[in-house]
This record gives sequence, structure tokens and C-alpha cells, in this order.
Amino acid sequence: MSPSENGGNAVTPTSPGDERSAVATSADVAHLLGAELPGTRVPATGTAGEVSLRELAAAVARLVIYAYPAIGAPGREPITPDWTSIPGAFGCTAESCSFRDLASVIGDLGGAVCGLSTQPAAEQREAAQRLELTFPLLSDHAQTITGRLRLPTWSAGGQRLLKRFTIVASGPVIEHVFAPVPEPAAHAGEVAAWLREN
Repeated sequence: MSPSENGGNAVTPTSPGDERSAVATSADVAHLLGAELPGTRVPATGTAGEVSLRELAAAVARLVIYAYPAIGAPGREPITPDWTSIPGAFGCTAESCSFRDLASVIGDLGGAVCGLSTQPAAEQREAAQRLELTFPLLSDHAQTITGRLRLPTWSAGGQRLLKRFTIVASGPVIEHVFAPVPEPAAHAGEVAAWLREN
């Protein structure tokens, strides 16, 4: 049974011993290659309601889905006081802005971008508006997509968050996964280069 066919929503980290790291490794995401995006609809910014990854992928040659732990906001306390010292946790705003700045380049290469996290939809709406994002952020707060695809997660402040990685899908099929993502602010350029070469 492929991850997309798994009807269960149980979410377990793929790196049980790495609960204090937001860095997804290649081993964490190896099972995603060849898997199909689920049709599960979740809240998305820039839309009137909900959308699925499968729907987004059907509209473009390639869909770039960058998964991130959580975008902070001015005046909002971090999820945990040591957020900036946790490997891979810091950099979600910079990564989102880099994808915003290169969205047209990725579009010229036949792709489209979306962000995915377990943050509540209201927090994503605030971030999308403040950062002037030109693509949707999808809220898997109920962790349905996370469970179906067995996406790598970690814990912070009593919350289950996605690790940082990026999926490239051609139609409904995942054809490439970037992990680890060592420099979030430069990652969109890395994705654009891969699209150009492939």
C-alpha cells in the first residue's frame, strides 16, 4: 500500500530519536519518491476555502511543495524559547520570501509553488498577507496529509510540526524530494536550478 492509500491519520516521526531537530534527512523522505499526492482538501491562503495538493498539481507541469515548521510573527512568542537554536527550525520566513521572490522564475520553468505546514490557517493567513506571498500556504493542522504521506515531523512546545523539506511533483506523482535543506534562505534558488536542469 502506498502512503497515499493509507487511510490512517496516525502521525509518527520518521526519526524518533531526533525529536529536537527540524532537519529532515534523505532517509526521512525516501519513501515519498513515487508516492501519489493525496486528494485531501485543507485550508489554503488566497482561496475561498480548501484545496488539495492533487488539485494544485493538476494545474501545472510541476508542483513545488516546501514543507516548513512554522512562520513566526512580530509580537508573537516563539513556539519554544530556544527556537532559534533548534537545528532547522529557524528560517521559515526567509525561505517563504525566497520562494516568493523566485515564484515567477519557477513559473517560467513550468512549476508552481505552495507551502505546507501544520500551523493553524489563521496564522498562515497572517503570514501570507504580511509577507505578500504570491502562492498559497496550506494548513495541515489536522495532520491528515502528514499522516497519509507519513511526512517527517518533530515536537516543539507540545506541538507536532513538519520538518523542513521540499517535494517536487509531476502530476500527482512525487518525482523528487530535497532533504536536508541546509540554507532555507537560498533553497528556492536550489529548486529553480534543479527545475532548469531537469
